[in-house]
Amino acid sequence: MSSVTLFCGTFCHGEEVAQKTARGLGFELVQDEDIISVVSDRLKMSEDRIRSALYGQTSLFKRLAHAKERVLASMQLAVSEKLSNDRLLFFGFAGHLIPADITHVLKVGLIAETKYRLHRAVEEKGFTHEQAVKRIRQDDEKTGSWIRNLFQKKTWDSTLYDIIIPMDKKRVDEAVALIQDYVGKDVLQNTPSSERSVEDFALSSKVKTVIVGEGKEIAVSASDGHVTLTINKHVLWLSRLKKRLRKQLLRRLIPVSGRVTTRAISTGNSRSTGLLKSSW
Repeated sequence: MSSVTLFCGTFCHGEEVAQKTARGLGFELVQDEDIISVVSDRLKMSEDRIRSALYGQTSLFKRLAHAKERVLASMQLAVSEKLSNDRLLFFGFAGHLIPADITHVLKVGLIAETKYRLHRAVEEKGFTHEQAVKRIRQDDEKTGSWIRNLFQKKTWDSTLYDIIIPMDKKRVDEAVALIQDYVGKDVLQNTPSSERSVEDFALSSKVKTVIVGEGKEIAVSASDGHVTLTINKHVLWLSRLKKRLRKQLLRRLIPVSGRVTTRAISTGNSRSTGLLKSSW
């Protein structure tokens, strides 16, 4: 059975659509606060600090940038752990962490024209016009920062979603019915390939939490149970870096064996090739 991610603009009926869709499909509703709570327990960090690291602007200060990467890696791991089950509806930012090759997850965006959002904020939520304008601007900046950090794209880039529903033109019940109809389509059912992608997502997420201290220049990917580390930064001693990564994985009971080509840029701008592969 498939799962759903739901991402929305402020005052676009997101919570109503999420709750009614999850209830109608019998799905577990997973909200950002659920994931943040898991991350908070795991990192021994307050939930406010986690929100600040996740949703704030990317910092030029190394310490703050590292905190953001550490929190993001832990959040990705928490999402991957939830995906070991199906019949889930992720509501909020966390759903964007699920890779596109997990094809049995339907990705939905809810948006509306600014005029409609302002009207809802003032007439239904009790905001003044000035308060509504400020709130929408702040929330749009927050979502924009999140999407740019993950994908280097605009918030509502069509490649990030399977369907985008204009809530100024659709009623809540119509949006819910549309999502439920899509979930039932054959193309969104679990396949051996998509299930392997879930396992690879969990695997790469686990490794990322271990090596996150080395910096975001080291990319992690997994395919068929094998992890590839791609080193895209200047390194003085490539062999030492590989040994350090290997020790970090072993220290966390992640066995390292086999071969994988990792790219690295050595001093002098010449390319060096290293070999590192993890499997378990």
